[in-house]
Amino acid sequence: MAQILGFGHVAINVRNWDQTKHFYCELLGLQFAREVQTGKGFSLVYAPLPGGGTLEFRRPDTLGSTSPSPHQAQPAPSPAPSGASQESPIRHFALAVDDVEIFRARLVAAGAPVVMDVADMPHLGMKVFLVEDPNGAVVELTQTYA
Repeated sequence: MAQILGFGHVAINVRNWDQTKHFYCELLGLQFAREVQTGKGFSLVYAPLPGGGTLEFRRPDTLGSTSPSPHQAQPAPSPAPSGASQESPIRHFALAVDDVEIFRARLVAAGAPVVMDVADMPHLGMKVFLVEDPNGAVVELTQTYA
């Protein structure tokens, strides 16, 4: 039987990288553990959470390591998937599962809108499936490689 195994991550769209680093690292005491260059106009920066789970920061490459001054125009945010508002700093939340294909079949059969079909992400060590909940929130189901 398929079951939820635990919390995966929350992805946050970054608007100002310096302020984000300050808030999460200096004020909250988290550390960035790794950065993945996607080659798609953004990087993924990860901060593990004590007790499990991770915060994922989606930083547009145009922000670089320093952010523009408040008087400069900010780069346009990248398009959000269906259901993910550009107004919200939260892009989606993820749940770790033991078998993403079983959950996919169950959700598709129930008519849940698919945001992204099952995809292997070898650079992240997992396969993922994104679906929209009844409230418009995007839920990512992740299955790590054994």
